[in-house]
Order: sequence, then C-alpha cells, then structure tokens
Amino acid sequence: MTAIAIWRGPQHILVDGNDVQREITPEEAWGRPAREVFNTEIYAETLSAMDLVYETGEPMTLYVESSVMSGTYTITPLVGGLATLWRQRSPQSQRRRVLLLGERPSRERGSKQKQPA
Repeated sequence: MTAIAIWRGPQHILVDGNDVQREITPEEAWGRPAREVFNTEIYAETLSAMDLVYETGEPMTLYVESSVMSGTYTITPLVGGLATLWRQRSPQSQRRRVLLLGERPSRERGSKQKQPA
C-alpha cells in the first residue's frame, strides 16, 4: 500500500492525494493545517520532520516501526509545499527482515531457530 499526499505552505495544509491517501485520511483533514488534525503525540516526529524538510529543502525518509504500523514515510520538498509518500511494509518484507537478522524458519510452521554462528 502506497499513500501519496500533497501539502501546501508552512502549516502543511493537506490539499491532494492519491486514492489510497483519500481512503485512509479523515474527511476533516482535507484543507486544514496538519497540526490541527494530527495533533496527537504519535504524529509529533512526523510533523517535526515535515517542518525541517519545508525549511531546508532537503528530502527525508522516516522508518516507522510500531505495534500499529510499519513502513517508510518519505517527505519531499515542492515549490510552496511538500509531497509525502507512505509505503507500508508488506508481510513478505517483514519475513525477509527476520532472515537478515540471522533467524530462519524451522520445519514447524510459525517457529524460528537461530542459525549457527
């Protein structure tokens, strides 16, 4: 799942998005500053990153890992605003991540064992 949004101005007013963004965004968020709508602590780091990208003009990618969601959030400067791209991590990439950490699935479904060092 990839959600793309367009934000305008230093207040980050949500003005446009692809179909995925429109599905996951509350109706009251459109046309309003991000801090008025996304005003909980869970969004604090994202909003700070949006401020920094807007001020510096340098793109940034955040790696989000929580019990609620995991994926990447890329913030790109535009003339007079920002574009954001949220890419949710798929179950396949989570599985690859486990293998990269040195674990491999055992023959029993759902259990894992450490590879020898």
